[in-house]
Amino acid sequence: MRLSIVVPIYNTEKYLKACLDSIISQKSEDIEILCVNDASTDGSLKILYEYSKIDRRIKILENDKNYGLSFSRNRGINESCGEYIWFVDGDDQIMDNNAIDSLYKYAHDNYLDILAFCSEYRYETDTLKRKYSSFSSGKTYPDKANIISGEEFFSRFINEDRFLSCVPFYIFRRQWILDNNINFAHINFEDNLFMPIALFNARRVSWMNKNYYIYFRRENSITTTEKTVTSKISDLTYVIEKLMAFWGAHSHVSKTYIMDAILKNLYSLTDIIIFEYLRSLKLGYDVQFDNLSQKLFFATLLEQRYPKISRNIDDELVDIINNGKKIIVYGAGFISKSVQCLLRDLEIKEYQVAVTVSDNKYLPELKEFMDYSQEYLVIIAADKSNTIEMDKYAKELGFINRLCFF
Repeated sequence: MRLSIVVPIYNTEKYLKACLDSIISQKSEDIEILCVNDASTDGSLKILYEYSKIDRRIKILENDKNYGLSFSRNRGINESCGEYIWFVDGDDQIMDNNAIDSLYKYAHDNYLDILAFCSEYRYETDTLKRKYSSFSSGKTYPDKANIISGEEFFSRFINEDRFLSCVPFYIFRRQWILDNNINFAHINFEDNLFMPIALFNARRVSWMNKNYYIYFRRENSITTTEKTVTSKISDLTYVIEKLMAFWGAHSHVSKTYIMDAILKNLYSLTDIIIFEYLRSLKLGYDVQFDNLSQKLFFATLLEQRYPKISRNIDDELVDIINNGKKIIVYGAGFISKSVQCLLRDLEIKEYQVAVTVSDNKYLPELKEFMDYSQEYLVIIAADKSNTIEMDKYAKELGFINRLCFF
């Protein structure tokens, strides 16, 4: 059998039909569609049985209780028969009726362990689009594809800001997964642990610069519960611990370009932790860790990545959030976008973005706010090489309240 599509499903009744329609429209007959129902309590299972009568390629696997996404994916690995596996989320869709034929042919003909491809992002609300589009849109690959090792793929595309850890944006050779004993950990952010480890075990990886997947960003109130927010912080800390241990066991990662990519990946994960931590403070949650070791590890990450935040988070940012102090995000690059995402996540909608010198009439210069410097906190959103000079300039303009991310 060419390929197995594994679709974990939990209460996605609202989106499931569109997902299944996109899959059964695939022209390839030599596939199986494994729908793993994770004890859904809505009408998802009923829809699955309706579709199984329409398309014989659909096979339904039922979990006896709700185990989570990772369990369903791992079950799909163990019970599938295809040469390659494609993990498709139950609220997303496949693009192009020939997607499987195209992906399989290229992967099979070149005996690839992993094949990457592009995706299209769609958003349920304009708010979500504003919040996430700068991070997830426009990730493409070079038109000319090569066959390279997984570590080279990871390092190259991390450093080029093209890498995405979302598992549905890849297909995997099933026997290679089994031979290397690669599986999904039962945590939040399982993809962030799975993809780096998978790539560093892969010898033959390539890409196709074409959209084959539609990824939907949706509102989900569950993600704002205290249990979920605090578990995200604990789980991300676990992910970083595991990745550091994994990479520490590979002596060849001392190569500069690989180390740079690893550090960039770890920093991006740490940034997510910081965002979740700040949100938990805003919501008044008490962040819990599994053990003292993990708590100390998180504190170390916080201090190393953002020492200013680590020392002053309670006294400074939370006071600003609670007292409605005016904010200027000083900078316009990637770090600035990260800060803006953080502010929006903390429900701070009123802030200014400024730069040192502007050639854009919509982007003001910092000096334009100097007459009101006492009213603002300036968040200096730049990398280490620029932070010192920008902080010095802001001080010269009279901004007493300044927060450096580095």
